[in-house]
Amino acid sequence: MKFLHTRFRVRDMKKSVEFYTKTLGLIVARQTTSPRGFPLVFLRADDSGVELELCQLPGDFLIPDDLMHIAFDVADITKFKHLLADGVQKTSSGTVIGFISDPDGYEIELIQH
Repeated sequence: MKFLHTRFRVRDMKKSVEFYTKTLGLIVARQTTSPRGFPLVFLRADDSGVELELCQLPGDFLIPDDLMHIAFDVADITKFKHLLADGVQKTSSGTVIGFISDPDGYEIELIQH
């Protein structure tokens, strides 16, 4: 078994794609339309094959606190300091972590080893 992707529902596809590509440096792997006619964009951070699928569906929605998040290993967390409202934390192992939110409020964990 191989993990392929996870889906985030988004309100504004253009705004979300811009955030993930310009802010986090992900690349658009492909764009398509779901069988139900909704736009889909698949983003990838590297050549691992794991992707983040964005799907724009009509209507408003709420993302409950602590429901889910995704995490990225970053080389230099200070590159994101302007987005880290709560700063960073250093773990007992020396790893530095921080959290940011995407345009829809999904929590993104940045980890610097």
